[in-house]
Amino acid sequence: MSKDDVVVKKVRPFPIPAQIKTASGATLPIQIVKLTTLGFLAEIAPSPLQPGEKFEVSFEFPVLHERLTETVVMVKLYQSWGATSAAPASPQPNPEADGGNPSRRSSIGIVQLIEMHFVGLSLQGRRNIDSYLSQAQRRSS
Repeated sequence: MSKDDVVVKKVRPFPIPAQIKTASGATLPIQIVKLTTLGFLAEIAPSPLQPGEKFEVSFEFPVLHERLTETVVMVKLYQSWGATSAAPASPQPNPEADGGNPSRRSSIGIVQLIEMHFVGLSLQGRRNIDSYLSQAQRRSS
């Protein structure tokens, strides 16, 4: 296979699809829109979450294909009215309308943005975040 035969698929660095697991074991889908080694901002469907609650976040870095599973604490909850790309609490009536891709779905309603901080981020987790952010920076410049 020559270099010309290789297909390069460009992947946007954000949002990153992820899940948070509550203390009761419930799993909620989120879309990470900003990530640092301190924590992240994520869109979430309206949920009764409270600042101070601890969760387990789990996601795979696009392109790197490294999995991150860490404990986080919710620091702030922002709510507004507008368009959201967060996974809805109920199924979309016509999933074929967006090609079946949940990351492309959007709706109008209450937008919840959560700020989470890592609780004791592991060394490997820190390395993966740093690596991902440096690659994302290179791709955008």
